[in-house]
Amino acid sequence: MAAEPQATFVSYSRDDSDFALRLAEDLKSAGATVWLDQLDIKPGERWARSVQDALTASPRILVILSPSSVDSTNVDDEISFALEEHKTVIPVLYRECKIPFRLRPYQHVDFRTDYARGLRILLSNLAVNPNVELPRQQTPPQPIIEPPHRQPEAPKPVHEEPATKPKPEPKPEPKPKAIKKNKPEQSPAPSFIAPNYKITPDPLPPQAPPVHIEAKPTPTNIPVTTPSPPPQEITLPSTSAFQQWAPCVAMLLLTFLSYSGRNIFSLLYSGFFVDDLTSEQQGLALLGFSILYMLASPFWGLWMDRAGLWLPTLSAIVIWSLALASHGLSQSPTRLILAHSILGLGIAATVPAAVKAVVDTLPATRRAVGLGIAYTGGPLATVFAAPIFIPIAIRFSWRFACTFAALLSIVWIIFWLMLRATISQSGSSPPQATEESRWARNFFANVAVYSFGAIPVAFVFSYSARIASIRIESRSFIFWLTSAGLIAGYLFFGKLADHLQPRGTRPGLIFFILSIAGLLLVPLQMTALRSYRLDMAVPLLACQMFLGAGFIIMALSDGIAMLPRRHTAFFAGVCTFAWALITAITSPTITRLLNLGEGGPSAFVIVAVLPLLGAILWRVLSTTPTAHPSPFPTQKAST
Repeated sequence: MAAEPQATFVSYSRDDSDFALRLAEDLKSAGATVWLDQLDIKPGERWARSVQDALTASPRILVILSPSSVDSTNVDDEISFALEEHKTVIPVLYRECKIPFRLRPYQHVDFRTDYARGLRILLSNLAVNPNVELPRQQTPPQPIIEPPHRQPEAPKPVHEEPATKPKPEPKPEPKPKAIKKNKPEQSPAPSFIAPNYKITPDPLPPQAPPVHIEAKPTPTNIPVTTPSPPPQEITLPSTSAFQQWAPCVAMLLLTFLSYSGRNIFSLLYSGFFVDDLTSEQQGLALLGFSILYMLASPFWGLWMDRAGLWLPTLSAIVIWSLALASHGLSQSPTRLILAHSILGLGIAATVPAAVKAVVDTLPATRRAVGLGIAYTGGPLATVFAAPIFIPIAIRFSWRFACTFAALLSIVWIIFWLMLRATISQSGSSPPQATEESRWARNFFANVAVYSFGAIPVAFVFSYSARIASIRIESRSFIFWLTSAGLIAGYLFFGKLADHLQPRGTRPGLIFFILSIAGLLLVPLQMTALRSYRLDMAVPLLACQMFLGAGFIIMALSDGIAMLPRRHTAFFAGVCTFAWALITAITSPTITRLLNLGEGGPSAFVIVAVLPLLGAILWRVLSTTPTAHPSPFPTQKAST
């Protein structure tokens, strides 16, 4: 049943069903128009569609806050939808919990210790007269339809108390007693309101003692018979754009610094600034970096899921700042190799931190765009790292260039310290009974398509070096255009993923379209490779980067939507691990084929087939998770 135009939508976790049902019934009894799925969805109606229609039609939303609802993906989606549609959001604090970041600017109604007072404040802010009398003993009405995991209780007989005349002016004796009113005329009531609820206007004269609300007896609540202070108004400020997007901008700067730190060593070595290492020693340094980067990513993600975003990210950048500074201070090849390996340990936190930041701070319909913005720091570093650090190495030394990179990281740390109050501090919440396991099939499906689909991005610079080998001065142009293709892909597919998420469309078909497009580029890439036609090769490389960005953003977005929120950073870390592992396995073969004149076409074929393999694995492994309904239609895998 659709909600009335002025209804208030109740958003809650299934673990809090009893409290949500009690609150909704009390509000309805007092005259408020509220919509609760347990009461207002009739048998035979489609649950997800009814929830979506009610949320769309309601101008207000009550969010019942508890440890369970804070970790509920569906409650989070309902909050996101309400904020995007500029609806009034009223947090109801039911149990002690870490209030979500996006709800902290909103004044909440506290029900933890005094249910009656919280109800009175809530009624006042819903424009309902709070001075109503609820029966001292009531049998809660049964919902029209129960959630699947709850069994309905047998209805109990209801006996009405005989009507009594109102008492005359009360005597000035000790504690005033609650005033009973005449029984109102019976009128037809909705089927979900019990017949023993009595709602009457307050007929008392101005000097009469106040009418009191009797709270329902619970194990922790006793009937309230003493006067309470007058209701307080709730002001609902809007979440500022800075609070939502500042962490995302911080992640963009973080990826810029991480890619700069990752590439500065190779950049300076290839420019013959680093003369302390042989080719074999440089290879050992890069190998140590790759191994620690690959192995540390899942552990950074696991820590962020348990401890929150702020502290692990700060720890990671402190580690890599010290490692960068150690590059300039190391006086022996062994220490330099060790410093570069430790650099990989710190930089490994970049992708889990970016994913955790957008999940914690952005609404569901903006997260993929936030990911795209955060990821643009990598291609920007590819373009600007050389103009920044090579002149410093020429003017001073390569050691000072590394020290300067460490100083830039310290500036970022200062910015991160300023954002501490903005970043959500919530740690891990208890798992929900309906949520998917961390090792669900959707987890492996998106890890597979991410790791195989992003392979072309790893080898695009090998293509560039092979094609531009005849004209070294053209490499800057290649880096600019390919980086532009990657940035365009991040932002375009971020916008597309955010557009599809509320519609319930999963990206299976998009993965296959991207794979086919990559295969169609192979003949053109072979022609450009044989003829060394830069005007043809560079746009093709930019297209390849655009397609690779699509795999990255769509895989992360689908994983965030399908997996429990408490596992998203770990999911991102495993994606990074799998991508680095597949890159390490295939890199020797593809690089050797590219360096062989006749083997280049085979390298293009291998790189184009790997994303198709990822799309097939996603199609085989992905499933529709079983969970309680969200405000959006059930997501289905597209074929």
